[in-house]
Amino acid sequence: MNKRRAKLLGDLCSVLLYEVLDNVEDTVEKFQGIHLPFTESPLIKYRLLCSHMNLCFQNLVTGELSITDIFRRLHEQLPDESPLCFLHIIKLVGDYFITVDLEELDRYSTALDLFMKYFLERPPHQCPNFKFAEAHLQDPSPIWDVGI
Repeated sequence: MNKRRAKLLGDLCSVLLYEVLDNVEDTVEKFQGIHLPFTESPLIKYRLLCSHMNLCFQNLVTGELSITDIFRRLHEQLPDESPLCFLHIIKLVGDYFITVDLEELDRYSTALDLFMKYFLERPPHQCPNFKFAEAHLQDPSPIWDVGI
């Protein structure tokens, strides 16, 4: 894969990651507003990340327009890839982001670098999971156990 294509894939994955992380941060801020100190816990942030990633998957299955458009664009670049693979990649980077201080991190360049590195270095594979065209046929049940 060339760098231009890896950057495009990284940009698209970053858009989804930012949306999920913004939702996690908004939820943490709401809890902090009612003085719940546990919201700084990485475990709580991890569970919120899982919850919002599950919502992203549900939005893909139900056809929510902005999410579906991003996955359609990812599919155009890697047609043999399953949306589940993209979600897992995004969650891996999200796991990293919830363990570091987001204010000290240049989120855009860090996420883009991590995604590009992944796409440039990973070996090609044929994903056995459903493809983009079959997303609407999937069960929108959560992928990740939130454990709350």
